[in-house]
Amino acid sequence: MPATYRVASPEKAPGKRKRGQQQGAKGHGRHLHPHLPTEILEREIPAGEGCCPQCGLPYGDMGSAEEAEEIDWQVHLVRRVHRRHRYVRRCSCTDVPAIITAPPPPRLIPKGMFSVGFVALLLVEKFILGRPLHRIILLLKMQGLTVSPGTLVGVLGRVLVLLRPLYAEIVTYNREETYVHADETGWPVYDEAGRQWLWVFVGQSTVVFIAADTRSGKVAQDHLAPNGDADEGAGRTVSSDFFPGYNGLEKLGFTLAGCWVHARRPILRVAQAVSTLGDWGAAWQGRIAELYRLHRAWLAEEQGTRAYETAHVQLSAHVEATRRTLLAELPDPNLPPQARKALSLMAKGWPRLTRFLEDPKV
Repeated sequence: MPATYRVASPEKAPGKRKRGQQQGAKGHGRHLHPHLPTEILEREIPAGEGCCPQCGLPYGDMGSAEEAEEIDWQVHLVRRVHRRHRYVRRCSCTDVPAIITAPPPPRLIPKGMFSVGFVALLLVEKFILGRPLHRIILLLKMQGLTVSPGTLVGVLGRVLVLLRPLYAEIVTYNREETYVHADETGWPVYDEAGRQWLWVFVGQSTVVFIAADTRSGKVAQDHLAPNGDADEGAGRTVSSDFFPGYNGLEKLGFTLAGCWVHARRPILRVAQAVSTLGDWGAAWQGRIAELYRLHRAWLAEEQGTRAYETAHVQLSAHVEATRRTLLAELPDPNLPPQARKALSLMAKGWPRLTRFLEDPKV
């Protein structure tokens, strides 16, 4: 009997647990945050108010107090004046300075206006919190400091020069990592450069971003194997999507592993675009979710134990069942062409997708 592909029911599964605090459940209470710096503020009754309203006799201090906590957020700028003390020579020695002065404070930028802490916070605001410069400037103005965009751009430019040696070390270390996940995406640049591509190489200890004007696989090859030797990638694994640009890494000795997130993505897109493929898409999403669950359970066990081997057998059985389902659905004449195209991509990349069965670190 041919398979049918129907829309998934929009009704919610009965008894599904809602997210967040459950009604009637015991709360955990207020977090006290004892790790934060503590400031003790003594609050006393104002003069003249600590007396008996009838006879006027003052109340006596009990020697104890009730405590009430609050979290204060203090943001303020400080103008630091470093007074470098000077010292005059009191001896009659020659060929030595007559006056010496205390050394200046350390600065990232010689004779710069801003302290090391200011520059560090600027980097956090811009690159970790992702706040645009005009908003940082507005924030500084609210705190009493007026600074031009060109000034902060100049600071960032000087910091770039200081960080380049560190970036070079990170790139070198990233190239030598045993396991690297690679990906690329379009990156519109609003200047004469036009459209570019942003590449990312995620290692176990480092992450490297590269902006390039091409999506050619040569970008990945130049980064991961700068010498271009045939065995430069020996013993190293690169996981990625199915973009053909990564295929050239195999000629350099790299082992390529597939990414199940990228294998699932076209299936979900097709299921959302074609109304008759709702159940089909949900079934495949469930199979891949179960694969992730079994994989986590396998890695949670200690290698060499019976539990580890049992978990691996269960994972392998699910992978094999998924493969049989894939091979059964591909020739099905009732399968819409959009779904067949998505499954064909998975079938083509199957050896890479199952590489993790041989190496648990993939």
